[in-house]
Amino acid sequence: MKFVHAATRTTDLDAAIRFYEQLGMHEARRSELTKNRATLVFMAPAEGNFAIELVYNWDQDTPYDGGERFGHFAFWVTDLDDTYRRL
Repeated sequence: MKFVHAATRTTDLDAAIRFYEQLGMHEARRSELTKNRATLVFMAPAEGNFAIELVYNWDQDTPYDGGERFGHFAFWVTDLDDTYRRL
């Protein structure tokens, strides 16, 4: 199992990108989800061994409260069915 990324929601995508750039990370990938009305930006360190997924929901006008800001952790596994059985 390998840790891939953690997702967090933001109401200011540009500010979030600048924050992670100041930590030495760069934009590794960007996706526009027109059906879900969101932009996903993956910020990664030079080593590329993990990423922070910034989720910008286009219709979110107010700050996220507490746990609403957190999205998910993502892991890569070689056999999903086996991992489910073990868990």
